[in-house]
Amino acid sequence: MNTQSSNINIVRYLVMAICLLLPQADLFAADIQVRISHNPVALSDSFQLVFDAVGSLDDEPDFLPLEQDFEILNRSQSQNIQMINGNVKRQTSWTLMLMARATGSFTIPAIKFGTDQSKPLPIKVLDAASSQPGGASNNLLLEVETTPAQLLVQQEMIYTVRLLVGVRLGNASLSEPRVTGTDAVVEKLGEDARYTTNRNGKRYTVIERRYAIFPQQSGKLTIDPILFEGVVGGRSRPPLGMLDDGFFGRRQNGTIKRLRSKPVQLVVDPVPKDTKVQPWLPARNLRLVDSWSADIPKLEVGEPTTRTMMLMADGLLATQLPEFAMPVPTGFKQYPDKPELKSNTDGSGVTGTRQAKSAIVPTKAGTFTIPGIKIPWWNTEMQRREVVEIPPRQVTVTGTAPTRTTPAPIANDGHTAEPEVQKQPTRPQNKVADGPGSYMRTLYPWLSLFFALGWLATALAWWRGRHRRVPQHPAEALTKNPEQAVNQIRLAYRKQEAVAAHDALLAWAAATWPQSPPTSLVDLAARLDAETGAWIGDLDRSLYGKTESNWYEAPVADALLPNTKQTTKGDDDPLTALNPPHSDIV
Repeated sequence: MNTQSSNINIVRYLVMAICLLLPQADLFAADIQVRISHNPVALSDSFQLVFDAVGSLDDEPDFLPLEQDFEILNRSQSQNIQMINGNVKRQTSWTLMLMARATGSFTIPAIKFGTDQSKPLPIKVLDAASSQPGGASNNLLLEVETTPAQLLVQQEMIYTVRLLVGVRLGNASLSEPRVTGTDAVVEKLGEDARYTTNRNGKRYTVIERRYAIFPQQSGKLTIDPILFEGVVGGRSRPPLGMLDDGFFGRRQNGTIKRLRSKPVQLVVDPVPKDTKVQPWLPARNLRLVDSWSADIPKLEVGEPTTRTMMLMADGLLATQLPEFAMPVPTGFKQYPDKPELKSNTDGSGVTGTRQAKSAIVPTKAGTFTIPGIKIPWWNTEMQRREVVEIPPRQVTVTGTAPTRTTPAPIANDGHTAEPEVQKQPTRPQNKVADGPGSYMRTLYPWLSLFFALGWLATALAWWRGRHRRVPQHPAEALTKNPEQAVNQIRLAYRKQEAVAAHDALLAWAAATWPQSPPTSLVDLAARLDAETGAWIGDLDRSLYGKTESNWYEAPVADALLPNTKQTTKGDDDPLTALNPPHSDIV
């Protein structure tokens, strides 16, 4: 009986101990609460999801289930410990910045924190157009536009992206256009344009970005949506003209806004039949410029002349421009240089330039016709075939070619002896003639060839030596400041140094026209007034020809000063670019 009673007491004590320990177990379980910044949310807007855990947790949270329907943009963790009347209260918070992947009704799943977990939370995601009036969707607009409506293969298409901002914005960025369906070349056109406009009585700041797209194949072309992302609100507006420091524009200080433009789909037509344009050149405008370093139509025998020809196309890249020959008539020798290719971009489109130079040397006197040049092209604005042409031109070559004499044989006494003419007896053809006369006849053709090659090498070395006097890219070695370049020009003219004057003039031209600098003195002279151009022409002829002149007496530096004061403004625009980090759009 005692044993049975003892067992009953033991069981009773165990039950009482368990009952006493159960409340203590609740003390070790964490209380996890979940809250959302706003509900419903817009598809284009970010929102905050906060998990607050009070008590001790046995593991870190697993947020992987969230990524099925939401994108985690940012996460942070904070901890707060309080002691009240000797009791310690520990609270840990996790703050997530989320953005929905689609519209509809979803559930924030239960998140596990080891053995503990949060409760599910319903959420509704609306389309951006369904958000409330006056919200962020009306303060930010993203538009795209393409021109022209009809497009031919390899034709330039202008793709314009406009971001309309009606709210303070930071950390803004725009993605680059991506073309699918066909191969295409994409070129950004200049810098972003910034202006203001009014839409439905609301004032917006517009950031406009333009691209030139050249489809390389016919067929369907698709431009994927442009993605915009930025932080809306969250801090006070900085003073005008001040740049943000590294603490401004953090994501958690505002709402992340994301917009997608509409995709663009169009059909690229093939080359029209029977255009008779080969190679294919679709352009808005095509120009062919011909210039000579010497006075045309008069040339001199043996005097090298530099011919420069430039093919410029609005709406084509330089790599799309074809090679073209510069034919010369019989009686001329030609030494072409390597062509120079350059593509200039501005807000209106691309302008490709192909420059070809060739040294031309007349070898005999007379009247000659320099053949003309014709290049067919397709006018994309008029939708028709056109031809750009350099007509034939007559030139008159004066002077005589240098005569070449064969030296007489040297006699044994060291004096020049007259060649002795001997009548050779008739010999059978199957016998080899011998004697000194036969030896000279055998040697004479080789001597003639030797002296001819020597004369040609001397002439070529003389021509190259004259052309090496002028560097190919002098502007890169000198200042990019136009006023300093004018001082260098004045100094070179004072010292009568033609090469230094050439370099300083092209340096001044590169600083004055940085987007399309002249590549030669001939090109520079064409951009100035007639009198100044004539002075520069005297310097060019003094460098490349035999004619000497008092080129250094011309007041070229003084003539360039007014043009120097009218150069374009610098990059001191207080408006900042769209993509740099921590930038603001107001």
